[in-house]
Amino acid sequence: MYYRNIQNTNTLLQWTMAVQDTYIVTLCILKISLGIFFNRIIVTPWQRYIIYGIVALSTLQSLANFFFIIFRCGSSPGHYLIMQLEGKCAPRWLNLLFLYMHAAVTTITDWIFATLPVCILWNSKMDIRSKLSVGFILALGAL
Repeated sequence: MYYRNIQNTNTLLQWTMAVQDTYIVTLCILKISLGIFFNRIIVTPWQRYIIYGIVALSTLQSLANFFFIIFRCGSSPGHYLIMQLEGKCAPRWLNLLFLYMHAAVTTITDWIFATLPVCILWNSKMDIRSKLSVGFILALGAL
């Protein structure tokens, strides 16, 4: 009976790992698609460099998080719970480091992608009403 409970809990933990990795991959693809979207409408070269830098940083961080989640308890995710109980997983401080790194990079990229439409529309030759409506649509795309 005890072994069966460990197996059920272990299956639940494997699903949790799969959900975390799916979230990270989805967020990475979203940032890449936003970068491609903004890259098509930018005006100045410095905006292109910011977009490339943010997308590269977000992608590298997502890859690091993806592989850390899979391999934080070794190469066999099937024995995740047993290895965690035996203390063979990554230490808590490393888990927190990856968690805070993910949160910081995601927040920074979200803020940059949300304020980028303002920089794009600032010197455009449109009336203020058109700028506001286009800026609102671009901000919705970023959100």
